[in-house]
Amino acid sequence: GTTVLVEQLYAQALAAPPILALLMGAIVAMLASTSVSEPSRRGTLLTMCGVPLVASVGAALGVVTSAHHLLGLTTFVAVSFVAVWVRRFGPRWFTYGFLAWQGFFFALFLHPPVKAVPYLVGAILVASVWVGLLLLTFLWGDPQVRLRRTVQALRARARAGISVMIEVLDDPEAVKPRQRLRGQLVQLSEIALLMDGQLADPRAVPAGLRPGQVRRWAVDIEIAMDDAAGAIVELARLKQRHQLPPQVDADVRQLLHALGWGEGPRAHEWVTALNRAPGTSIPAVRRLAWAAAELLLLVERWETGHLEDHARPS
Repeated sequence: GTTVLVEQLYAQALAAPPILALLMGAIVAMLASTSVSEPSRRGTLLTMCGVPLVASVGAALGVVTSAHHLLGLTTFVAVSFVAVWVRRFGPRWFTYGFLAWQGFFFALFLHPPVKAVPYLVGAILVASVWVGLLLLTFLWGDPQVRLRRTVQALRARARAGISVMIEVLDDPEAVKPRQRLRGQLVQLSEIALLMDGQLADPRAVPAGLRPGQVRRWAVDIEIAMDDAAGAIVELARLKQRHQLPPQVDADVRQLLHALGWGEGPRAHEWVTALNRAPGTSIPAVRRLAWAAAELLLLVERWETGHLEDHARPS
């Protein structure tokens, strides 16, 4: 939208018909803003430097060949082939090929006179400079920063879910704490889905990692939280029937408090204590200890950047 306004000013400054500048500038702006996806400002600047060149070449070829139908069709086939062939060199060349093809197509479609080539090239240059400035300033966003913030939200939601687990143990007969626990797990899944959508952008993936590794990490967080929640619900039922030893109840609470406050070393100690407690024979206790150990391991792997596949503890 802003490019159209800038092109209008450009046409008025040259006292020229604005329609050609508006159409060509809008096409360049739309394609550049949606297809340029470099991981750094330097890469974006380098890509945008080539945008006016390739778009101008395509537009100039379209104008020159539009007067001859057979020549225009032959050149159209050649430009289409080249535009597809250069995609093998990476995303930057995908952008260049698409822009050259679109510039050629619209020039061929609009049939402007040859004397309008400098005017069209100027409109392409104006649009490229303006969109480049927007991409480097107002429209700039670091996908890795967004992913890190989403990971922080995922971990915060997990801690909130652990806090609700304590409420379930506090009042094992109440229904609302269990409902809130299910709601926390649903919101955790929503954040994991948001992460999955962000991983579609290659720029969002941290260096040295693959999208599948990060996706697997988020899924493992969900699985561990589901297991921990299921174990807590079962322990609450045992407590309601007075079948949960008080010492085991106290150890479970200490573990949940350590997990909820992000106290990794202390949580590890309580996992060990819980595995050695008399209540280890209770399946729900073993399940909770496994889930806690898995959560601690996953947090450690994210902080160290080692998300390679690992065997789940039994």
